[in-house]
Amino acid sequence: TLLSHKAEASHMMGADITYKCLDSFKFEVTLKWYRDCRGINLSGAGGITVRCSNGGSQNVTLTLINIREITPICATATGGCSPQNTYGTGEGVEEHTYRGTLDFNTSPLSALKNCTGKITFGALVSARNGAITTGAANQNIWTDAELVLKSAPCNNSPTLTSEPIAILCCNQPFFFNNGAVDNIDNDSLSYSWGYPRSAISTNIGYGGNWAYNYAFSVYDPRNPIQPNNPIPTSNPPIGLYLNAQTGDIIFTPVNCSEVTVAVINVTEWRKDPAAVYNVIARTQRHVQFIVKTCPHNNPPI
Repeated sequence: TLLSHKAEASHMMGADITYKCLDSFKFEVTLKWYRDCRGINLSGAGGITVRCSNGGSQNVTLTLINIREITPICATATGGCSPQNTYGTGEGVEEHTYRGTLDFNTSPLSALKNCTGKITFGALVSARNGAITTGAANQNIWTDAELVLKSAPCNNSPTLTSEPIAILCCNQPFFFNNGAVDNIDNDSLSYSWGYPRSAISTNIGYGGNWAYNYAFSVYDPRNPIQPNNPIPTSNPPIGLYLNAQTGDIIFTPVNCSEVTVAVINVTEWRKDPAAVYNVIARTQRHVQFIVKTCPHNNPPI
C-alpha cells in the first residue's frame, strides 16, 4: 500500500524530494526530512512509494547519507542539536538526507515504465510538531515530487540551493527564496503555494482564517485585509507575497508566538515540438516556520 513505509518520528518540521537523471528512465532520488531537535529521533525514514497516476505502485527504500544541523544561528553560537539525532536536545533544525537509484529499466520499477500519467515519488512520516498554532499539529507529513515520465524520461528536478529557513523574527521583514535552479535541462520554473498533506490525496486544513496560501499572520493595516493584493515594496512589506516567476517570498510576521506550516510548489515547464509549454514535473518544499521575538534588526533588501 501507499503507507507501507511509514516511519515513527514526532516533531517533524518539513521535507523535500529532488532527483537527477543518470540515464534514460534511471534516476538518483534524494529525500530530505527536517527534524525539530526537541522531538524524538528519526530513524528508518528512507522508504518511498513510486506510483503511476494511471495505476500501479512500488515501494523502495533509500539509504541514509548524512545528518546535519541547519539551524539559522550566528557563526559563534552553539546549535541545539547536539548530540546528533537525540530526543530533547534543544531548539534547532536537523536535515536528514536519504538517497538511492531508481531504475525503471529493471524490475520492479519496470512495471511502471510505460506509465502514461504522472509518476510520483512520495514519502510519509509521523508526526508534525505539536506546537503548530495554525492547524495540522500532530498529523502525518506526506511529501512528493511528480514527473511525466513519458514526456521526460531523463529529466532533472530543480535543485533547491537555499536551506529552508524555519525561524523568523517577529515584526521584522522576511525575504526568502528557495534558490530553485535547473541548470541542466534549463526548463522554465513557476512557483505556487501547495497544500500540506497527511497522505498522497489528503489535504490538511488550517484553523481560523489561515489557509494553505495564507498560512502566516502578516502585517496588513488595510481594513479589510486584502490577501490577494500584497505590497512587497512597502516598508515594511504589506500582506503575503509569493512571486510566481522568481519564487521570492516577502512578508512581515506579526504574531510573535506563531508556528505554522507552508508548502512551496516548483513546477517545471518545457516546450514541445510545436513550441507550446507543457508541465513535465513538480517538486515541493514543505517547511514549518517558527516566529520568535528577536533583537531589533533591519535586514538588507
